Amino acid sequence: YGRRFDPENPDMVFDVKTCFMSIAFHPKKPAVCAVGSFTGEVYILNVTNKDDNLIGRSKIDDYFHREPITDLSWVFDYDERDYQISSISGDGKIL
Repeated sequence: YGRRFDPENPDMVFDVKTCFMSIAFHPKKPAVCAVGSFTGEVYILNVTNKDDNLIGRSKIDDYFHREPITDLSWVFDYDERDYQISSISGDGKIL
């Protein structure tokens, strides 16, 4: 916690319709994090941009998670030469 930490006055608020269950910060871009939700959605957020912090998010569909995300990990893809997000859920899917 920083010296100016005040739990009653947060620096940033993420307005979502569900609870966050897991979080993983990007290994090379510390301002970017992936967040897994209770509903099975994955959000990619920029924690330094207060006005427009949502970079992207997954959908709820047959090919996506339908239960809470229990773990997230950034995995380097050698073909793409970039990091991809991997998620695990109680529905038995690893995406």
